[in-house]
Amino acid sequence: MLDRYLAARLEIDREAFLADYRALAALNATRILFIFARQIVHFGRPRYEVFMPRVWGALRRDLAAPGLEGLRAWYDRHVPEQARR
Repeated sequence: MLDRYLAARLEIDREAFLADYRALAALNATRILFIFARQIVHFGRPRYEVFMPRVWGALRRDLAAPGLEGLRAWYDRHVPEQARR
């Protein structure tokens, strides 16, 4: 779908769009992880833990994108690997 959209919108700079797209994907995954963590810790709903590995996997893929080295470094500094489950 993304390729189809970009093919129809030739005036869009593909690389700039994809960089923004990847950054927004990382932001969204981070937001979802926060919501799940809050559900688990604050509201005592441990059933949300089963969803976290999938979202962490998506975030890892997002952070591997070019241009997100700074954000990836932030995660490396502030979120221990054992917490990324």
